[in-house]
Amino acid sequence: MTRCLFVNRHGGDGITRRGGNTGRGMGRITIFLVGAVALAVLGGCLYLAYGNFPVSKVAVEKVLPDARFPK
Repeated sequence: MTRCLFVNRHGGDGITRRGGNTGRGMGRITIFLVGAVALAVLGGCLYLAYGNFPVSKVAVEKVLPDARFPK
């Protein structure tokens, strides 16, 4: 058994095979999609970290009943 990446990639046995290197193309697509998702997540994190979001300027007051807090 060989540890080479491509074994008989040219069809050394004389049999014509259809779609010989289709797995290689799918690997490239997978790497591209994973990279695009990683960049989107990184961009979203940077937007949330450095975004200037408007803050409510109205004071919020809520009265909590004493019964909720045991002594």
